[in-house]
Amino acid sequence: MDLVTREILLDSLDCAKVVWKDGLTGTLVLGKLQKIFTALPKYFTVTDFDIHLTTSSEIIKEME
Repeated sequence: MDLVTREILLDSLDCAKVVWKDGLTGTLVLGKLQKIFTALPKYFTVTDFDIHLTTSSEIIKEME
């Protein structure tokens, strides 16, 4: 199950690189302050989204 979850997340990230090949533009709103940003696909990486998986066996070991 952990492997399936990992593969789904990585495939989703690869799909985002194709869908937004020209980049994704959005607005970050912080109170009254607004900043426009563009996320370019060449910078879409696993570390940007802090994707890391812990296997269920590791969680069980920690609980023990």
